[in-house]
Amino acid sequence: MQNKFEYIFNDKKHIIYTFQTKEESICILNIKRSNDDYLNRVFRALQQVCNLLNEETYLGLTVGVSNIHSEYNKIHLAYFEALSCLRYGDQTTSGFNLFLYNDVKDNSRLELSLEQDIEILQKIKSGNAQSVNTEIKSLFDKLYSNTSSVTEPFIYDILCMILKIEGMVDLEKHEVVKNKLRIDYFIPYIKDRKSLEQKITEVVTMVCDLTKVDQGSKDKEIADVAVKFIQKNYSDCNLCVDMICDYVHFSDVYLSRVLKKYYNRTTLDYISNYRMDVAKDLFKNTNFSINDISLKVGYTQVRTFNRTFKRYLNISPDEYRKSNIS
Repeated sequence: MQNKFEYIFNDKKHIIYTFQTKEESICILNIKRSNDDYLNRVFRALQQVCNLLNEETYLGLTVGVSNIHSEYNKIHLAYFEALSCLRYGDQTTSGFNLFLYNDVKDNSRLELSLEQDIEILQKIKSGNAQSVNTEIKSLFDKLYSNTSSVTEPFIYDILCMILKIEGMVDLEKHEVVKNKLRIDYFIPYIKDRKSLEQKITEVVTMVCDLTKVDQGSKDKEIADVAVKFIQKNYSDCNLCVDMICDYVHFSDVYLSRVLKKYYNRTTLDYISNYRMDVAKDLFKNTNFSINDISLKVGYTQVRTFNRTFKRYLNISPDEYRKSNIS
């Protein structure tokens, strides 16, 4: 087929891609101009190609021609439009026919919106398998209930979304899952929608489970880094939540959440508690004054130190020192 197109379109103003399946021959024609005269020439050339094929094969051909699209990411729309033409031809005619999508528009097209795509991928990234699988079920319910439209492009929309997972989640150590995030893994199930839904759900669940494990490891790592930073810099009177957030490159909300999860304290609480632990050791093991100990654990105002110490230990620094004198 590609030779036929190249024979007809001989002005080198096109790039032609052709694909062959068991039931269809698919041609993508990349043209450099799209004024009306030029489009008419394209359609006439298509008619010539079809005539040549019909003469050589003696088969009744139905040819569907999509609209012209100006962006490469609209190729799936062109595919839908061409399939709609073929479906229209199957229902209405026999023999050789060429249909333009403008003449047989199908307004019932299923489409996966960009917003849905982003939302589902974000849920996968967060490891929310239950919510993701509910979304996937909803998409397939649309497929099952749609009997008036060509659905293959919608299926490929779903698959393209699933294949994006590999770019969002680190799967280098998970070859089994990585190998399933390939188009050829899903292709055998394209015609069996129930099996396809099951396979997609299975893979997404595996990814979400791995994401949760990886996220847990990441949370613990960040919490540990923050704790080590606090333990190293507790004596700095300028130590604050913002300084630690800048160091670990995460927000204060996230940092407090992971510290609460693994150390049972918020960021500010951990700073104060660690300073008080150090102060207790200094009271027990040195003769430093309360003012000196206050400065050594990061307090420039002894009144603030005294108030914080009593809040954490229910006893004043002076009382604590006296109670630990042997």
